[in-house]
Amino acid sequence: MERKTDKLERVFTYLFLLLYGVGTAGHLIDFFKNIMLTLTPYVLFGTSAILIYLLLKDFAKANFIWLTVIYSVTLLIEIAGVKTGYIFGSYYYGDVLGVKLFEVPLVIGLNWVMVLAGVIVLINNIKTNVHLKSIIVGLLAVVFDLVLEPAAINLGYWNWSGGEIPAQNYAAWFLIAVFSSYFYSFIKANINIKLFSYYYFIQLFFFLLLNLFYL
Repeated sequence: MERKTDKLERVFTYLFLLLYGVGTAGHLIDFFKNIMLTLTPYVLFGTSAILIYLLLKDFAKANFIWLTVIYSVTLLIEIAGVKTGYIFGSYYYGDVLGVKLFEVPLVIGLNWVMVLAGVIVLINNIKTNVHLKSIIVGLLAVVFDLVLEPAAINLGYWNWSGGEIPAQNYAAWFLIAVFSSYFYSFIKANINIKLFSYYYFIQLFFFLLLNLFYL
């Protein structure tokens, strides 16, 4: 018998596919582009809220701790990164992603959590040690950022000083993702919601399609 959570995941999967399908089409049609950009932070907050709801529906303390810590850490790292230029390189955020705290959109920490959780859930069933798993998480996070960067820059999410993406950006992504994976294992978190991994691929293909057909 199918669990209610499974049914909800299926419904939300279709909803995410619909949202990003419409979003892709909207970005490809000049008339709708500004509307899509205006809706961007609301879509990110909304989809994140759905995933967090599913995560906390069957409350597990370790999952809550992981989510809270990774959101806080990544947001603080982003703030430090924007202020100093030492972590990712020198960059600044535009206004597309909505409300900011110390020049960093609040939704950025949420998207970090969603991407990292997606990768972790994706490899949950791989039978190997925590060290190799953490390396795989780091590599898949970097793959996501490689696809994300060209679209994000062209859409005005953020910009790099000098116009070039520094290698340290990808190194920082790798290290943050590796830390998140080790922390996940250390506190014995157990996120078993497949929609997180689906969302990773939905966003990945969304930005890939924009790179191929729009930018």
